[in-house]
Amino acid sequence: MKNIDNETKELILSFTAESMDLLDDAESKIHNLESGDNKEVVNTIFRAFHTIKGTAGYLNFKRINDITHTAETLLDIFRKEENIKPTQIDIDIIYLACDTLRKLVDHAEKEFSDEGFNEETQIVVDSIVQLINTYKDGKPVEVDKVKKTTEKKSKKDKSEDLVDQEIFDKFIAESSDLLENTENDLLKLEKNPADKELISSIFRNIHTLKGNSGFIGADNIEEECIKLEEIFEKLRNDEKYVNSSVISFVLEQIDLISKRLSSLKLKPDSKNEQEEYDEDDDYKPLGEILVDMGAVSNDAVDKALSMQQSMLGEILVDSGDVKEGDLRKALEKQGVLGGDANMGNLAAKRKDVRISTEKLDKLFELTGELVTAEAMVINNPIIKDLNSPDFEKSVNYLSKITRDLQEIAMTIRMIPLEGIFTKSIRLVRDLSRKANKIVNLKITGEDTEMDRKIIEELSDPLTHLIRNAIDHGIEDKKDREGSGKDKIATIHLSGKYEGNEIWITVKDDGKGLDRKKILSKAKERGLLVDDGSNLKDEDVWQFIFMPGFSTAEKVTDISGRGVGMDVVKKNIEKIKGKISIHSTKGNGTSIVLKIPLTVAIIDVITVKVSESVYSIPTVDIIEFFQPKESQITKIDSKEEIIKLRDEVIPIIKFYDFFKIKTEKTNLMDGIMVVVQREDKKAALFIEEIIGNQQVVIKTLTESFGHTRGVSGCSILGNGDVSLIVDTGNLIEECLA
Repeated sequence: MKNIDNETKELILSFTAESMDLLDDAESKIHNLESGDNKEVVNTIFRAFHTIKGTAGYLNFKRINDITHTAETLLDIFRKEENIKPTQIDIDIIYLACDTLRKLVDHAEKEFSDEGFNEETQIVVDSIVQLINTYKDGKPVEVDKVKKTTEKKSKKDKSEDLVDQEIFDKFIAESSDLLENTENDLLKLEKNPADKELISSIFRNIHTLKGNSGFIGADNIEEECIKLEEIFEKLRNDEKYVNSSVISFVLEQIDLISKRLSSLKLKPDSKNEQEEYDEDDDYKPLGEILVDMGAVSNDAVDKALSMQQSMLGEILVDSGDVKEGDLRKALEKQGVLGGDANMGNLAAKRKDVRISTEKLDKLFELTGELVTAEAMVINNPIIKDLNSPDFEKSVNYLSKITRDLQEIAMTIRMIPLEGIFTKSIRLVRDLSRKANKIVNLKITGEDTEMDRKIIEELSDPLTHLIRNAIDHGIEDKKDREGSGKDKIATIHLSGKYEGNEIWITVKDDGKGLDRKKILSKAKERGLLVDDGSNLKDEDVWQFIFMPGFSTAEKVTDISGRGVGMDVVKKNIEKIKGKISIHSTKGNGTSIVLKIPLTVAIIDVITVKVSESVYSIPTVDIIEFFQPKESQITKIDSKEEIIKLRDEVIPIIKFYDFFKIKTEKTNLMDGIMVVVQREDKKAALFIEEIIGNQQVVIKTLTESFGHTRGVSGCSILGNGDVSLIVDTGNLIEECLA
């Protein structure tokens, strides 16, 4: 679509946003088509395609219109024919239609056109038409034919039709970075041949490049990566050793890949595949139709057109220049509405605005800085010396506005887990069929909200956890029945709030982790000097997060290379999260991702030890008090406990843990802050409480290294830097 006006661009952007929401909603319900009572599910999916089709037709998006029209026809059969139920093949094709529509809608959002996907669209349409004809003829579904059509489409995914210039440029840039990083790591590896982390890093780079090359259609680069991946797989498993000849060979292959990458070009779309279609000669702009009807003057239309922030029809109705009935007739002539259209939504004011995430992130960042600036103003010594009731009233009003603004900014960034959870439905379905297992996915807590930036980092970890659960955790149907289990396995994906964290749990009812097997593999790889019998289960489970660690007897196309759990740990640690594992042999495994609710602004109690200032999150604090000598009991020369209302709580001395020089070491001269994380409590001995306030969390740079008991830092109102206490880590470090 060329030379389109701003009004049409806005309409297209509105259409693409709505279409993505409709496809998300439809795709989350497609798996339910297999159930017996699926009438409402069919209707929901039907309405989604029907709605997309209507607007796509108006916008002349022919390919989107073709797919939605044929999919709608297929679904209409299931709506009207009580004795016909969707089969696995039907569901596969409907999923395929959704996938293709997403690509078309995404392309339309960027290019304001859905051109360039002719062959792929035709494959989807032909597949659906074949199913429709099968039901009309009353013949059984020819599975092989539909399967071949789907496979043909899958191969087409690698062709240049799916790769536009933006994707191609990103591939070249990312591949160049991967090759550069690989080359640097190889040179380091030559000096340190035993460095397993370097070997794993190179393997991951090559593994990523292989996958990207396969998608882009660069088969020759993909083949070279496969060779290198096999070499580093052997190096990771100590089947081969690093030496100069290996390094030289790999460097030569990297140079070869670089040359092939530099000569790679994006093939232009074949012009003869582009369908040309003429504008409808009878089509007239909405304003012109209204003028012809005598419903509005030319001046009113010109005035409305100059207001680009809204739709022409809405402006004319709001201004009183045209009646809703006349607008409906004009839209019917234009082909946008049928005679029974509901005008309620047309006349309504828009309640949402499309805005870039970069602007939202900037707003959130500035809000955080405002919180800090407000604290600096209020705590300024000159301001504090003022004794003015009016000024104090103004300060309180400023604090209220700042707090309200901060809460709204946080709300904007918070989105429910539903989106990332419902995507797992498709993943479980596809992987379980590939593994020839029957797996049911149960989802709870999908309405739990989390910072958008954090959710973006959770996609890969959840994918790897679900892959591992299906491939390694859940037994084959025969094994399950032999152990008295239901042949239908269950994976439970849940989310919930826990203090200032969100816990996301992936739980399966499979065979559980094999302690002996993990210890045997750990010893084989030199990670243990003894048999590990003295280790707790939670310590043994941590071995599975080691780079390249895998107990799989064979590598499958689902998992088994020992890459996944390593990725999970790195991604979760990147967002300051933690992972805990609970597993019982024969009864399944539960992996809990403990993620900070937000990485931006929190309420804290600021405390002081000597000249050092610390901030303790308010949600972790139960109470604080000044201890009496009768409450304290010494266990040994170092450890002490305090008795509080018949409860015995261990004491953690801040000055001792953080190695602070202070003269106040007598417990009766300070204050006890009782904190709790999960089911563990501790009494923190500090010297002074400064006060409570909101602080903006700043991430500690890598130059600090591993910091025990600290999750970040903040700048206080007086300009001092305060370290933010990681209560959970502090308790684990002291009470383990």
